[in-house]
Amino acid sequence: MPSLFHTSQGPVQVTKSRNHDLQECWELLIIPNPETGWGVSQFYPLETEITQEVAKQFAHEAIKFL
Repeated sequence: MPSLFHTSQGPVQVTKSRNHDLQECWELLIIPNPETGWGVSQFYPLETEITQEVAKQFAHEAIKFL
C-alpha cells in the first residue's frame, strides 16, 4: 500500500498509528494549507484496505469539514 495518495484536494498521507483507545490503526492525514501546518486526520481499522478511492473519499469529507 502506498504511504501517500494524490487527490484533487491534495496529498493524503497514510501511516500506521494508534487511535485514542491506543489500538493500532491506519491514520489518514491531509494538510490542505501547508502554510498553516494544520490538517485533518481520521483513523481506520487495520483490516481496512486503504485504496485510492478510500483516500479520495476521506479527502473530500475532510475538505467539506473545513
